[in-house]
Amino acid sequence: MNRVLHHRSYPGAPRTKGRDYSMSGCKSTVSCLAFSPRPPYACYVELPIQVRRLVEAGTAIGHFATCHQDIPYVTPVWLDIDANTDHILIDVKPNAVKLRNVRSNPNVCLSIVSAHNSSMWAVIRGVVDDIDELGLDASHVQMLAERYLGRPKRTPGMRYILRIKATRVRWWGEESDGANEKC
Repeated sequence: MNRVLHHRSYPGAPRTKGRDYSMSGCKSTVSCLAFSPRPPYACYVELPIQVRRLVEAGTAIGHFATCHQDIPYVTPVWLDIDANTDHILIDVKPNAVKLRNVRSNPNVCLSIVSAHNSSMWAVIRGVVDDIDELGLDASHVQMLAERYLGRPKRTPGMRYILRIKATRVRWWGEESDGANEKC
């Protein structure tokens, strides 16, 4: 079965043949020629329980990295997890640079650090699997504002949710004896 290297499939990526750059077991037998907004053959991994706890604790700070035309863009974000689908959720405004970037290149990276213990962290590489348009429904961002600020957001406006599926996860925490990796 032919698979395209989706972790290197952004416009302008070097053409490769038969190499595994994803480090997650996705082997390619064809050149990486096209960009697919929803990679059909991406190798997804389940989020480890330690990473879920870190995000669900409610005060973990996320640093969300996107890329557009080989220019990286990193921004702090509030995080949530969809327990049913194992997606990481990030709420964004319609005019956000990160939204524009993931529409052109869905490959992202997310660094998460506990607000209370900096030795508890995770780095997640993934793909924006879906973008949900919420319109003026501000329930998700209001829930995040209550969690992070302790009060509702004043004027949330139009919102989108980026649904990120992990392709590689590294973490360190109290329960680990060193850096752990799931790929």
